[in-house]
Amino acid sequence: MSIGLSPTVGLHLFVLVGIGGYFFLRSETQRLADYMLAGRGVGTRPL
Repeated sequence: MSIGLSPTVGLHLFVLVGIGGYFFLRSETQRLADYMLAGRGVGTRPL
């Protein structure tokens, strides 16, 4: 990996995590699981 690429990838990751954290704090969800699943359940389907 080149020297300039590592800081760029790190900055991009930092920005994406920052955007996710901002909208998590601005939403009315109480738990991280509710935020990540957008209120949907994760269940199994009967066969």
